[in-house]
Amino acid sequence: MKTLFKTIVYLKLITGFLLSNNINAFVGINPTSSITAENDQFSFSINGTEYYTFNQSEDIVSYKRYVIEFDIYKPREIKKNNKWDNLSLILSSTSGFEDNNSQSYGISYNFNKRKFGITSSLHSHNLKFDSFEYTPLEASASFHFRFRKKEIKPFIQLSYVDFNDELIDNQTILNLGAFSRIKNLSIGTNIVSYVEKLKKGDDSFSYLGVSLSYIFD
Repeated sequence: MKTLFKTIVYLKLITGFLLSNNINAFVGINPTSSITAENDQFSFSINGTEYYTFNQSEDIVSYKRYVIEFDIYKPREIKKNNKWDNLSLILSSTSGFEDNNSQSYGISYNFNKRKFGITSSLHSHNLKFDSFEYTPLEASASFHFRFRKKEIKPFIQLSYVDFNDELIDNQTILNLGAFSRIKNLSIGTNIVSYVEKLKKGDDSFSYLGVSLSYIFD
């Protein structure tokens, strides 16, 4: 846990002074600290994340995202075999340079076993970028698991975002990260990459996220 915390601090010190702006950073809602909640308990989490884009030809700017996720109902046990599922509501707000921002809401279905879980989500975004407004739709699927005897949960997520605009390419997003929990506090980090941009060799292809969350369960 100390090593993870030090890594996050160093990354923030290195990237904190850099600036940039990228419409893709306003979408791609990654899994929250709720994946570390107790499987059989109702949970509510408040998540704050700061993102930094990677761009080899320009400066880099940070984005802030706040996410609230709460269970619609208490997780239900499936066939009494340490399997649980539930539905969650997700509300998020992302802000960037100048007046660019995105307000989003979504719903996720969560299936959890003792050492792993699967989540599928749908999100609707109201996005304002360079004085234009967009309404992207996002669908995602993620898989997370727990290291044996460690309170660390890595995750991998694949998302598809339809911007509903002929001038903007739709995006497939790959998201890799992990959360570590101590009592009700959770610290996480993740790296997001845009598959189409990686294929084209575009230099504006990834961003780094650093999260601090509080979980009620």
